[in-house]
Amino acid sequence: MSIARALSWPIRRLLDPRFKGLAEQADSQHLDLASRVDDLADRLDETMRTEAAATREGLTEIARAHLQANQEANELMARSLGDLLSELSATGDSIEAMASLLRDAGLPANLRAVIDTSVDELDTGTANLLNYASGHRGFAAQRGFWFNPPISLSYEAGSVRPADANERIVELPYVYRALGRGEPGSSVLDVGAAESTLAFSLASLGYNLTAVDLHPYPLSHPQLRSVQADILEWETTERFDIVLCISTLEHIGLGVYRDEPASAVASADRSAVERLRELTRPGGIMVLTVPFGAASADKTQRAYDRAGLERLIEAWTVEDLTIVRREDSLTWRVADENGSGSDGDRHVALVTARRPLE
Repeated sequence: MSIARALSWPIRRLLDPRFKGLAEQADSQHLDLASRVDDLADRLDETMRTEAAATREGLTEIARAHLQANQEANELMARSLGDLLSELSATGDSIEAMASLLRDAGLPANLRAVIDTSVDELDTGTANLLNYASGHRGFAAQRGFWFNPPISLSYEAGSVRPADANERIVELPYVYRALGRGEPGSSVLDVGAAESTLAFSLASLGYNLTAVDLHPYPLSHPQLRSVQADILEWETTERFDIVLCISTLEHIGLGVYRDEPASAVASADRSAVERLRELTRPGGIMVLTVPFGAASADKTQRAYDRAGLERLIEAWTVEDLTIVRREDSLTWRVADENGSGSDGDRHVALVTARRPLE
């Protein structure tokens, strides 16, 4: 009996009216909790939807602002380029001109002020700079690109004028006339060539040029060869149809372009003419120009009188001897064979001579 009673106790307790209220209360609490969980879930879902919508709206606004900024930047760039092109078109300038102006921005103010101005506005300082730049010690000369122009200009405040016509004004056309005795394609030796465009011009005309000088020839041409050497020391077995020695012989041996003492090479000019003869093929010609007048020599050059010139070229057959004189800074005229003229006139002897056949 006791065992049956013990086993039936839990059932009796569940059927006990005192426990019925507890069950009902538990069920009520369970339903309330379930309702609250459902409500919380609904609210959480609503919050997530709201935040997601806000997030989408925010991203959309950011993208819209970015696109608008890009559009405004592109419009500004287009307007700027349009304004620039309009300005260039209006002024007649080009992109190259604009680039030039940008480069000029690095110039000193006084030089920028000179660009695109009238010669009437040329100031003394700029004139001095231009005179220096075009001279034999200027910037081009320092790089070996000074070519001793026949006519030099003088820049002055508010003006430019021809200042001097040197002997090249007669020497160069004389050489071209003398070369009428030779054919294009002839071999030509130009001694003392570096400060002249003569070798380059003759190469351009079809002659085969060898330019010999103590300095390298600064211009290149397929028919021009540069030899950096002293003509008295240059070793070669070549012989040339035409040999040119233009305003060079009078300086050889005087230390103008080298450091040797003049007393050690007083007769270097005679040695040079003998060397030129060796380098000229039999029947070939030599064109020679030298200062002419009273015989003299100083630290820079010699001058030859008639007797001295004849001794110098006695081994040659002279085909032409022309004496020219300078009457003033710009005027040269042909003189008589003795070079007569006013005191102080500068004279130059222009000689075409042929090496006799042997």
